[in-house]
Amino acid sequence: MARCSRSAIVVDDDPLLQRLVCSLMERRGFDVRGAISVAQAREKLSEGDADVIVLDLALGDEDGVDVLEHLASLGSSAAILPVSGFDRRVLRSAVHLGRALGLNVLEPLRKPFTSAQLTEALDAIPVNLLPVAESELAQALTDDRLLLRYQPKIHLQTGRIVGAEALARWTDARRGPVSPDHFIAIAEEGELIHRLTRRVLDVALADCAAWRSAGHDVGVAVNISARSLSDPDLPAQLEDAVHQVGLPPNALTLEVTETVAMRDVDTTMKLLTRLRLRGFALSLDDFGTGYSSLVELHRMPFSELKIDQSFVTRLDKDPDAAIITSAMIALGHALGLEIIAEGVEDESVAQALREMGCDHAQGYLYDHALDATAFRQRLAAD
Repeated sequence: MARCSRSAIVVDDDPLLQRLVCSLMERRGFDVRGAISVAQAREKLSEGDADVIVLDLALGDEDGVDVLEHLASLGSSAAILPVSGFDRRVLRSAVHLGRALGLNVLEPLRKPFTSAQLTEALDAIPVNLLPVAESELAQALTDDRLLLRYQPKIHLQTGRIVGAEALARWTDARRGPVSPDHFIAIAEEGELIHRLTRRVLDVALADCAAWRSAGHDVGVAVNISARSLSDPDLPAQLEDAVHQVGLPPNALTLEVTETVAMRDVDTTMKLLTRLRLRGFALSLDDFGTGYSSLVELHRMPFSELKIDQSFVTRLDKDPDAAIITSAMIALGHALGLEIIAEGVEDESVAQALREMGCDHAQGYLYDHALDATAFRQRLAAD
C-alpha cells in the first residue's frame, strides 16, 4: 500500500490537548496515532516507528524519559518534539538527555502553546529528518526534475565503451540529493512507478538514439521494477517506444534484479520470454545476492548476467570473493550469457576479471555516472 502521508504519534495524558494536536497534525497531512500513557506509547511504537513524535514529558505518575529511553532502545529515527509545562531549564535537560541517547530531539515547546506555535515548531523540523512523501515525488515528475545519468559499460579486453546504464537522479530544492533507494521505493509502493519507469525509458531511448545518430554503436540499459514485470502490456509498450525513436530493440537492455526475477517465476518467465521474442536484451542484475534456483535461472531467457559489486570490490583481497566471482563467470558462460562486473574501482580488480574471462565492467575506474552530453563527449574521445 502506498504511503500517502507521514506518520506521527502524539503522547499526552490531556485528552483535550491530545485531540487538538492530533487534529492539527492531520490537517497538515500526518497519519496520527495518540497515546495517553507510557504503556500506550510503547504499544503504539510496537506498531512501527513514526516520522514525528510529539512527547509530553509529564504523563501523570510516569514521565517522558521512559519513552525517550525506549525510543533509543528501538533505534528510532523519528523527529521528537518535547512539550511540557515545566520551566525551560528542565526542558533543556530533557533535550540534552534525548540527544545523548542518539535521538533526533527538536527544540522543546513549552505549554501552554498556541496552534500557531505548534505549526511553527513542526515547520522547523529539518527536512532531512522527514521521509520523502509520494506527493513530493509526483511533483518532481510533473516538474521534470528527475534527471538521468549514464554509467559507462566497458569491454574489458579492449577498454572500449559498449553501452551505458541509465540511472535516475533527483536533487530536491530543499532536501538536496535524494537517494534513489528512497524515491524508487516510494514509487514502487504506489502507481508512480509506472510514470517513473516511462520517464526513464523515454529519456534514455532518446539519448541513445542521439548517440547512435552521431556514429556511436552503443546501447542503453534501464532497470525494470517488479510492478512493471507484472504488466502484460509492457512488451508492446517497449516495442512502440524504440520504434518512435528509430532504435532497434537490441539497443535496449532491461535489467531485472535476481530477487525480483524469482518473486513470481511463472509470471516473470512469460513476460521475459515475450520481451526476448521482440528482440530486447535482458540482464539479470545483482547476481549472487538473492536465492535463485539454478534450474529456474537456466530456464529464464536472460542474455546477460551482472555480478554484484559486493563480490567484485573484494575479489583482489578476499580469496573467497575471488572464488565465487570466478565460479559465477564460468556458470554464466556455460549458460551462454555475457558477463558484466559492477563496482570495478581499481586496475588490479579489472585485471583479475580479465584473467577470469569476464566480458564487461562498470565502475569508478572508468568513470562516474555522466549526463547525456558528457557521455557523448566520452564516446567521441573513446
